[in-house]
Amino acid sequence: MKDRRHYHSWLHRWHHKFGILMTAVMGSLAMTAILAITVKTLTQLDKHPADFLPTDQTIAVFRLPEWETLQQFSPWFPELDRVVSTPVPRTIAIVDTGGKREIIEFARAQEMPKENEKHIGTYTIKASDEAMALLEPSDGKLSKDPTFQTLSAAIGKQGSWVYLQRKGIPESTSLHQELRRSLLLGNSDAVAISHNKHTRIIARISEPEPSSISTPLPTSPTYQTVLTMSIRSLANLWKNTLEYIDTGNQSIALGIARQRFVKIFGSSVSLEYDILPLLENTTIIHVTQSGSIPFIQLAGSTNDIQKTMNTLDRLHEGMRSQLPSISVQSTMFDGRFWHSNIRSDHSAIEQKTIAQGQWQIRSTFTLGSRTGLFTATHRDQFIISNNADYLKEAMTEDPRPLLNLPEAPALLRSARKIAGQANTKKITEYLTTLMPVDRQTSPLLGKLPPQIQWSSQQRGDVTTIVLTDPG
Repeated sequence: MKDRRHYHSWLHRWHHKFGILMTAVMGSLAMTAILAITVKTLTQLDKHPADFLPTDQTIAVFRLPEWETLQQFSPWFPELDRVVSTPVPRTIAIVDTGGKREIIEFARAQEMPKENEKHIGTYTIKASDEAMALLEPSDGKLSKDPTFQTLSAAIGKQGSWVYLQRKGIPESTSLHQELRRSLLLGNSDAVAISHNKHTRIIARISEPEPSSISTPLPTSPTYQTVLTMSIRSLANLWKNTLEYIDTGNQSIALGIARQRFVKIFGSSVSLEYDILPLLENTTIIHVTQSGSIPFIQLAGSTNDIQKTMNTLDRLHEGMRSQLPSISVQSTMFDGRFWHSNIRSDHSAIEQKTIAQGQWQIRSTFTLGSRTGLFTATHRDQFIISNNADYLKEAMTEDPRPLLNLPEAPALLRSARKIAGQANTKKITEYLTTLMPVDRQTSPLLGKLPPQIQWSSQQRGDVTTIVLTDPG
């Protein structure tokens, strides 16, 4: 009997301990489940649209877009025409669901989801079933893509911005479009754009450059200025721009440039061997116009002054061959009638070389004219102009103030490659003399103001173009 009581006592204590143990285990499992659910919920709450979107199928992302932005990009993405205007802040993505483009809208959840809507984390997502399937958890999300990470960091992840995969951008239909796109995109597979009322920032991936030295700022414009610009290497810009367009348009662009220089300097001057070598180093360009003739001023430096002098000699001889060598003699008969005799006269063209201070100046022009070809050299510096007064202005030691360009804080450690300001109407008029110009607004640029300031900076493998309305 005593053993039986001892056994029952032991069994009671074991059941009690087992119950406590099971309670602890069940409580631990419950806490683990609650913690897992909490972590998953918090993770979902902390996600951004790029955390849901697949890299390969995402064509474009518009974060907090203004209605005007969607309208600007609708020629490229007609799917945007189906988006309804709303004051609710949202992110809009265009995805490829297998040969068909679909819209996905992300908005902060404010009410119960409607048809074709779903709540994920803090978002109400509106999309077709096919597009919604792309948001399921998987590897290869856009937020983990190195290109997206780099470009979104370059423009800042806050505010309104656009991210475009190059494969989603329509093909160019003209030389002008292709040149413009090459200048803006280079060979980058994607581009990011942020903008506000006065400034647009375009970021792209590009090859790192060895030089980290910024090009100097050009002088500030006057009311007659068409273009004021400084560029680290105009020769490299020309080469890279042609490299990123198709071979047919390369041939056309080269043909236009060569024809223009032959018209000015004759066939003895080569674009590849004479003109481009002058533009390998930093070049500052000014173009002004007060009448029908634009005045051009180009200042640069050279690593081989003797080679540059030989090139300038060829330019002057070429200019001499192209200037009109005629003279006009007028005679009055009977005190009433004038008779003009026009004849060839090579003495009507003047070439001279003078020294002014430390500069050596050479001029080729028609007698009685202030335009022609005027060059000045000093040590490794040279200046080229088509106007004598404009050349002398560039030689003065009292230059105009420098162009004041606003700099974004994130770009302060970048090396400036190009900076300038231009009269957009005049530049367009000049372009139309060279090629047909597409006058439709480019979604990449938006609507350009009458005056545009721009700068192009590089930091590592990111090139950033800043466009500003100075008005």
